Amino acid sequence: MQSRNENILSSTDKLVAFTKKETLWKGRVKAGSLDMFPLVRKTCVKEMIPIIVEHLTYLGRRVEDYFPSISVNEFDWIRNLLVKLTDSSNFALCEEEDQHPSPAIVDLE
Repeated sequence: MQSRNENILSSTDKLVAFTKKETLWKGRVKAGSLDMFPLVRKTCVKEMIPIIVEHLTYLGRRVEDYFPSISVNEFDWIRNLLVKLTDSSNFALCEEEDQHPSPAIVDLE
């Protein structure tokens, strides 16, 4: 998250994706599936499930502590300039300028 082309939007996307993945993993582990942990031996699965769930829960809380929730939805237009803006208040100045046209520019030559 510290590369040259990194910004708050891409970092936030990565954190949101990680949080969703952590929730998915925790649900799968509770259901008894340890596919995402290939090094866990199959013989001690029942003993490992509570430990892994506890660790994933703790990890999720620590990520939330270090990286508080930041809403970047208002900046979606930066990612894709063709996204339709739903808030028309951003255009208030343009609309006001249209109602009060500036005087014609006079050529001084």
